[in-house]
Order: sequence, then structure tokens, then C-alpha cells
Amino acid sequence: MALPNKVIKLRSPYFLARKGSDLKSMFVDLYVWNGDFVDDKPEEPTFSLYSTALFDTGSGANVAQIDIASFAEDYVETNYTTNQDSNSVFIYYDEFYLNDGDEEFTVGNSNEFIGLAGYSYYEDGSNYDVQPEILSATREYTLPSYNQSDGIYIPCLSNNLQKIEYYDYFVSFDTTTFTVPPFFTKTITSTPTSSGDVITYVPSYNKSGDTKTIVITFTTGNTYVIRLREYKGLCGMESILMSFVNSFGANENMWFLGNNKTSVSTRRESYNRSTQVFGGYDIDKPQNTALSLTGELNLTLNTGFVNQEVNPAMQEMMLSKNIWTSIPENLLGVPAYYSNGSPYVSPVHIVNQNLVFETDRLTKLINYTVQLKSSVNRFNNNR
Repeated sequence: MALPNKVIKLRSPYFLARKGSDLKSMFVDLYVWNGDFVDDKPEEPTFSLYSTALFDTGSGANVAQIDIASFAEDYVETNYTTNQDSNSVFIYYDEFYLNDGDEEFTVGNSNEFIGLAGYSYYEDGSNYDVQPEILSATREYTLPSYNQSDGIYIPCLSNNLQKIEYYDYFVSFDTTTFTVPPFFTKTITSTPTSSGDVITYVPSYNKSGDTKTIVITFTTGNTYVIRLREYKGLCGMESILMSFVNSFGANENMWFLGNNKTSVSTRRESYNRSTQVFGGYDIDKPQNTALSLTGELNLTLNTGFVNQEVNPAMQEMMLSKNIWTSIPENLLGVPAYYSNGSPYVSPVHIVNQNLVFETDRLTKLINYTVQLKSSVNRFNNNR
């Protein structure tokens, strides 16, 4: 059975509403689950929600409404993993309503959705209903190189995904013809069935050649062009890969290719203790003693010189609730050991709360700097 085609962004409200001159109340059985879309659906409702109808002067009728997104959001736990997996939930509801004079509820609407931890913007209004296929804020990425270790993943909805083509030359975003065939084509034959299959993360790297353009085609007839550029800025800088949950609820990648720096700061609470011993005091013992000590890893990241195509992704990074950075060992300042040989990945949060957007026409050479703090203690005191 195919997955639902309709997507709800759970960080923004999604209202179930009903109105009528005689409407008294509305009742909703809401089912929320992970795993297989068919086999793991709960037998009993996850939530049973009730709303009393109130008179609305604008419509001249009684109105009842319930925001189901806020309940389903609690069941989404977005994680950073080596394959960039982003969790999702399935949602199904049955609606019932009661009019004045009725003894029993009448069966109303029912529907099913995919729920992702994304959001719409205020100007989009309520119940934003543009269904995405490519789940990224930008169509152009800048990479340190075309090597596998410097690749990224492009998130897209698995439903209706037909084929992925890799080209070793650049094309415009609106092109429909290609002068040279792709050097590699992957045709999608599998059908997604579980919440872990909702998002497909398309790798930018392909061992058959240097990928400069990726064309992603869906069975709906829509085709999307993704462009990948190799960074030509200052040499010798240590690049850092950031991953954040964007407005679609998918993990989006961005390389910071400029002058990146790390530092460590500490916070200490102390007290004065007695150093008395028999007949006097011990001069080798400190009076001022640490009650608690925490260490924080701080990062200053710079994009390097980019164009204004990066602006939507920068905005969504600022608005993200979940951000991770992949930190090379030599930027930590001390030897580090990784269980799988990969860079240390730390959950972080943004310190500077303001970002001034720049444009190609006004700034020419655009670069952004962001201040970050690790969201975990630098030393392990997790008991």
C-alpha cells in the first residue's frame, strides 16, 4: 500500500474545523504512529480530542476546531545519523460532530497524512497545502571538492520518486534538454512502506565521475535540477559540514568553507572549604574548591565566498531547532578518537540571533559568519 501523498508540517498548526448554525461540538479520534504504514497502525486512537463550538461573528455560524499538528509533533524525534535519516510519523483521523437536538455524533471527515518536523511561514496562512517533492531550501550547493568525503545529501520525498541522473557539466535550473547524456542513472523501483522510507537522501557523490549537476525526476512529471560547485576560495582552510532540520522537516547539509575556529570555555561554581588539620591547616590544599565545572565547545564558522543562492538555507538554519556540526579532529585542539574513523559530530545551537542578508548586486563577495555553542558538555559527566 502506497504512503499518503499529503504532508503536514508539524511545527505549524493544522486545523480540523467545522461550522454550522446548529453545530454543538466536534470530536476527533487521532492516530499517530511510526514504523510500517499498514502493520503498525494502532488499534486504538492515540488521542481523542473534543472541541465545543463557539459562535463566530465573521461567518455568522458556530465553529469548532482542533489543531492536530501540535499533538503529532511530540512523536517526531529527528536524529543525525551517518545516512542522514530523518524520522517522520503517520497520521490518520476520524472526525465526528454533534448538532443541537442530536442524540448521537454524526460521522464526518477522515484523512491520512505524513507528518514531518517542518514549518510554514506566517504569510503562508493556516493549513499550508503546498506538497513538496524536493525537501531542501536551495538548489545550489558549494563543496570543498568533488571527493566522496566532501559530499552532501539532497533530501527528497520518496513518494513518486522515479530516477536520479548524474552529469559532469553545469546546466541552468530551468533546462529541459541536455547536450550530453548522464554518466550515471539510478532508476527507483522500490515502493516506500514505512516511516523510515518517507525521505530519500540523494548522495552528491558518484564514483563514476565528478558530479556537477543532479537531475531528480518524479512520476508526477516534475524534474528538479541540483547544481554542485567546487569551492575556489582561499586554500588551506579546514571545512566544516553542518546539518540542520529545515522547514520541510528534513536534514539539510551546508559546508562552511572559510576561516573556521573552535575554542573551549568553562563555567565554574566554587566554595571556600576548611583546610584545617590537627594543630593547624594544610597549606597544600586549596580553600577555593570547585563545586561544579562545565566545559563548552564554541565554534565560529564562516561560509567562505558564496552567492545569494545560499540565503534561503541560511534563514532556515537560523530557524532550526536541531543543528549538528561535523568537526575535524585538528580543529578540536586536542587529539580525538572516533569509533568509526569519521569526524566528531556535535549537536550545537546558534548564539548570534541576528543575520543580515546580503545580495550579489549590493555586496558582490558574500560571506556569512555564525557563532555556535555545542549543546553537550565538553567532558563526559552524563550519569
